[in-house]
Amino acid sequence: MKGLVEEVAPGLPVKTINQFEESQEVEKRGKVTFCIVNQRPVESFFYYDKENFQREVLEALER
Repeated sequence: MKGLVEEVAPGLPVKTINQFEESQEVEKRGKVTFCIVNQRPVESFFYYDKENFQREVLEALER
């Protein structure tokens, strides 16, 4: 997923949170989708739908 984000937004910082190792971060954010950009959830699943995933990332960055 990080690589797909970097393809459309080079230099954008990406933070990955492991729900098992960083449970406090998960609790702080609440239950959210697997990817959030600019406080906007990305609904497309990157593994199966690369184009729509990247489109949603770009749209979130335009806000």
